[in-house]
Amino acid sequence: GSTNRVSIGDNTGSPGATLEVKNNASAGAFGVPLVQLNSRDTDEVAVDINASNIDANVIDVAAAALTSDKALYINHDDTATTAVTPTTVHIDFDKSGVTADGVESVYTALDIDMNDAATNHANSTVGMAGLDIEIASEDEDAQGTIMSVGAMIVVTGADVNNGLEITTT
Repeated sequence: GSTNRVSIGDNTGSPGATLEVKNNASAGAFGVPLVQLNSRDTDEVAVDINASNIDANVIDVAAAALTSDKALYINHDDTATTAVTPTTVHIDFDKSGVTADGVESVYTALDIDMNDAATNHANSTVGMAGLDIEIASEDEDAQGTIMSVGAMIVVTGADVNNGLEITTT
């Protein structure tokens, strides 16, 4: 009330955010997802985040206790019976607003940072993949060809471009 914060669920103290939703592992509302959004409006965005963040992450997922599943899982189960051309994940990083002469910009659209500094790997095999691409395609086109691309890199529009650069140190 006095701090303009609202808590839903099992919180017994002051809410830690403007809107806090909290559940308990074994009492109250448990055994179900914490939050579920069901959008039935087929031509509108389901979740729209407009952030003015400059010095903080817009979305922060902390899953330190995760041992056997995924911190972020996107399932695009295409059950359409007609030809479709969806894009499951699209990252659009548009830097076209910088027009001043002498402006030097360095930016990264996708940064995969992995660090396994653990010392408890004695007598074990450690496998790490910064990027794991797995494609299974069994459907053939009209000519009997299976059309799959594991990784496609297209770089255009500048004097010097590296489609793929691998540096080892």
